[in-house]
Amino acid sequence: MKKIFSFLLFTFFILIISSCQNEPVDIVPISQEDLISVNSTLYQNIKDISRSEPENVTACIEFIYKFTIIVYDSNLEIVDYQLISNDEEFIVFLESLDEGLSISLSYPIQATLANGDILVINNNDELAENLKTCIDDETLQYCNALLKNCFWNVETENGVPNDYEGAFFELSENGYVWFHYNQDIYLGTWITLFIEDQLHLNIHLLDADEVGNDWNFDWKATVVGSNQINISNGENSYTLRQECFSPCKKLVFEECEIEQGSDTAEFYLETYIDCFIPFTEIEDVSLYTITFYESYEDAFEGDNPLNATTYLNTINPQKIYVKFVNNDTLLTETIITIYLASIPCN
Repeated sequence: MKKIFSFLLFTFFILIISSCQNEPVDIVPISQEDLISVNSTLYQNIKDISRSEPENVTACIEFIYKFTIIVYDSNLEIVDYQLISNDEEFIVFLESLDEGLSISLSYPIQATLANGDILVINNNDELAENLKTCIDDETLQYCNALLKNCFWNVETENGVPNDYEGAFFELSENGYVWFHYNQDIYLGTWITLFIEDQLHLNIHLLDADEVGNDWNFDWKATVVGSNQINISNGENSYTLRQECFSPCKKLVFEECEIEQGSDTAEFYLETYIDCFIPFTEIEDVSLYTITFYESYEDAFEGDNPLNATTYLNTINPQKIYVKFVNNDTLLTETIITIYLASIPCN
């Protein structure tokens, strides 16, 4: 996906830990300082984090997998997305990048250390001095397992309303996050990390407007109970509550591009039904005829239904309207919107 879209952009990954207490537009980072250059000391430091612990670090910082890295060229244009699942994959990925390419993180990253000192990381060079492996694999696997098939809903903080109340984050199996807000969706990436025992959510939004400005921070995260997390960037704070559904619950369906850079994929609409049913009040799917359409007008009139088995998207991402007709009354009971996204895959 070389372009980012106004109704597609962002999201985020959230992590619970009990043992650790429409039209495409081009989006680029604010400045080169926001990126990790292949030539930088930080880049070389990251490559070594799983091989040995760097010397002379001032705090323990641990990257938590899985996450997706965005790659930029020298013109600050997006050239690649890469899902990273473990240290070995991260090292191979980093060593494969050519000079002039960069990867992104959001700054500043700030934490209070165990000794009371304040650690503030404002740029890539400062982060290079503070990387260190500290959380064992068993703990990380436990933490990541808690995210399966779950949404995170934005709620009021201490009863105070906010502009994003009712919005929610949808975690992708491919390492992306989709933020649902005001009938639009925003694509993004997340990186979770620990600085000593403080959980952080580092969010890099692919949106240069208001939504990106509001969420593009390194957030301190505090776990509250088994299904709630509070995040704060020093000025703003949000409560996020986990909602899980079996076997799945999602509105965004990703498939790999047919050809690299094509922005086109094959989508299997019928296979997605179980995942978007939770967004309706329908209990017995067998009592309904379900059809798919490219526009709301077609769905309302019942014109030009799509092939529900295999469908090629025409834009990326694409809204698809799903119509539910009661087989007994022959009346339309609801029409919902889902999203199809063609993504680059290895």
